[in-house]
Amino acid sequence: MSFSTVSAIEAKKSEQDSTPINDETTANFGKFLYAISIATFSMLIMILVGANFISLMNFKSLSLLLPIEKSDYFSKSSVSKINTKTSSVNNSMPCKYKTSKPSFSISMPRMADLGFDGNSYGWPYTLYNKYSFEFTFGGFKNWFAMTTAESYISLREILTLILSNEVLKALPPIVIFTIIAPLMCLLIPMFLPMFTSLFMLPFKGATYGTLGLAYTLIGLLFGWTSLMMGTNMIIQYAQVLFLFLIVPLIVDRETVKSIIRCNSWWIGLMYALLVVICAFSTLGGTVGGVMFIAWIAMVFKQLNNA
Repeated sequence: MSFSTVSAIEAKKSEQDSTPINDETTANFGKFLYAISIATFSMLIMILVGANFISLMNFKSLSLLLPIEKSDYFSKSSVSKINTKTSSVNNSMPCKYKTSKPSFSISMPRMADLGFDGNSYGWPYTLYNKYSFEFTFGGFKNWFAMTTAESYISLREILTLILSNEVLKALPPIVIFTIIAPLMCLLIPMFLPMFTSLFMLPFKGATYGTLGLAYTLIGLLFGWTSLMMGTNMIIQYAQVLFLFLIVPLIVDRETVKSIIRCNSWWIGLMYALLVVICAFSTLGGTVGGVMFIAWIAMVFKQLNNA
C-alpha cells in the first residue's frame, strides 16, 4: 500500500469524524431556537395575563363589569349606571419603577356601547314577571329566571371579592405577574363556575319561594335543572376567561399598556434570564456562562439606573 493511499484513507476518516460534530452543533442551535420560541410565547402569555389582572384589580367600578344587584338583571329602568355628571372613572396604578402615579381614564359611554354598563338584563331574565302567580307557568318562569340570576350573582360576587382584595393589591407586581395572576386565571375559571353552577344554582332554586324545592327536584328528575347547571357552567367558564384575558384590553387598553411599561425593567431581565437558561441547556456551559455574565452586567446596569 502506497503512502498516498494511506493518506487518502486517513483524510476520509478525519472527514467522517468531523461530520457528526457539525451535525450536533447545528442540532443544538436548532434546539436553542426552539427553546427560545417557547420562552418567548410563555413570557407574552404571562405579561398579558398579569397586566390584565392588575388592571382589573385597580378598576374602580367593578360593578360595571360584574353586576351583583338583582335590579341590574330585572329592572329595565336602570338601562345604564352611567352618571352624566361623572363621565369617567379614574384608576390609579402606581408604577413601581422610576415613574410617578399616572391617572387612567375610562370612557363610560364607550363601555356602555360595548355592553359593560353594569346591567345584565335580557333572556332569561325577561321571563320574570312579578305579577305572575306562583302556582302557574308564569311562576315557574320566575323561578327559572331568578335561579339563573342568583347563580351569576354568586359568581360575580366572588370575583368582586377576589379582585378588590387589599392583600393582593399590596403584593409586588412581579409576584402578581409570575404567580398570582397565572394561578387565578387557571384555577378560577375551572372551579368557580363549577361551584356557582353545580351547587349554588340548585341551592338558590330550592330556596326560592314555596315551590322552589319542588321545581328543583322535579327538574333533576326530568332534566331541566341539570341542563341549567351544565349550561351555566360552560357559559360562566367562558365568561370568566373572557373577563381575565379580553375585557381589560377592550375597556381599558391604555392602562394595560401602562402597567406593562411600568414593569418592563424586570420583565426584560426575566426574559434575558430565560434566554441564558436555554443557552445552558442546549448550547453548553461555556456559551451559557458567557451569557450569564452578560445578564449579571444587565442587572447591575438596571440597579445603577434605579
